[in-house]
Amino acid sequence: MQSATLWRRAPRPNYTTNVDLLFPYSEVAHLGQYELVRIPHSLNDLIAHLDYWGEGSSLTARGFSGFTNSYNVNTQYRLVSAGADRDRKIPNRIPVVSLQQCDTSPYVRGASVLLATAPAARCSRSTVDDIARVINPDLGLVVAHGSADSFPDRQYIESALAAQKLFLCPGYELPTELSELAQFKTYSAFVGLATAKDHLLKYINDEKFDFAARLTKTLNNNVVGNEAIESVVQTLLNAEDLESRERLMKYAWKLNEAQIWSAVKTYFPSEFNLIFSQLETIIINKRYSQAIFLEEKDDNLSMTEGWGDSLDKDSIRVQWRLFPEWWHGKLRFKLYNIYYNMFLCSDTQTDKDGDRRAHGQDPAVTDDRYTYYLEPFIENNYLYFYIINYEYNEGLKLTLDRNRDGNRRLFGHGGDIRAGEDRFKWRLVAASDKTHAAATMAL
Repeated sequence: MQSATLWRRAPRPNYTTNVDLLFPYSEVAHLGQYELVRIPHSLNDLIAHLDYWGEGSSLTARGFSGFTNSYNVNTQYRLVSAGADRDRKIPNRIPVVSLQQCDTSPYVRGASVLLATAPAARCSRSTVDDIARVINPDLGLVVAHGSADSFPDRQYIESALAAQKLFLCPGYELPTELSELAQFKTYSAFVGLATAKDHLLKYINDEKFDFAARLTKTLNNNVVGNEAIESVVQTLLNAEDLESRERLMKYAWKLNEAQIWSAVKTYFPSEFNLIFSQLETIIINKRYSQAIFLEEKDDNLSMTEGWGDSLDKDSIRVQWRLFPEWWHGKLRFKLYNIYYNMFLCSDTQTDKDGDRRAHGQDPAVTDDRYTYYLEPFIENNYLYFYIINYEYNEGLKLTLDRNRDGNRRLFGHGGDIRAGEDRFKWRLVAASDKTHAAATMAL
């Protein structure tokens, strides 16, 4: 029970264990007849730590709790509730009326706090509103300790802090002064935009795609959050190293698996949506502007040869779907021809140059020869792909020679596909895109 009489008679705060921050309202009731001076005196000197519903540092049955060097927001007649300092006044206390009337504005300036902490279970709307007011949007960190299920209204705190450009960051590693305390075994951390962007890139590069997807979901549908996602996608897409671009493909796959489809549609090149939505796609060679198709099928054979068509870039004969699959930490694809109901695969035999013919075969027969990697890269502002067979590590190409119709055979190249030849490079175009013919002219 909180009593004004008991509070007035209680011993002074323990400033042996706790640092006396010399705040003048630690031992006075809320407001009153005092002339208030708000902290910090200048926004050039931000407040290091504001602990909501904190009582200072104390040793409890669960270990050390609270902080020695923070301002503690608490009700005006609250005393230390546990540990050796029980029933003493709270050190460095900033008084508020109640959990539902948590307003520190007479004492603390807006956007002036670097770190705000609070129990998740006590994050009332009033508390959340005050945290959103005091936290610095560029440098601030908000940590709510306790289970995420214990928030009275989790959606409210996420939206209130997002409005201040702070976003829930799953997997965020706490600074030592927090992580060593018992109450921070579980927590939710809200970070500024720059930190969120850095963590998103780090999660993708470390292949922590679950964290990356959850952070993307937080950033999505927020104007500044959108910019962070798009920036990370462009950073990876334009990276010099192949590994970064491969991880971008995995990231897009994970977003699709997590049903965050809008992120793939909004922030990635349109080709990614074609791939991961398994839409009808035309695969066009850069050098020859020829679309991959399968030659007319012989009913007596279970396979048919792959070619590049010199004329057809529209019909169902040249339409494919790409089926992604996760395989031992790798993302690979099956290329499905809609017209013949066949998957593309590489032949088991090589020719005299070490190349393998690519052909379509009955989908009932599948092994690693039927799967491919996609390696995206930007060239002259266009997105291209190397399409590389999983079993043989050979990229698709069209032959130099052509038949009397101008068509070229489709092969897997037995050498280095990254040597710069345009016939190893492919564009993916939506079959429903009526402007794709114009796009192929720019190949």
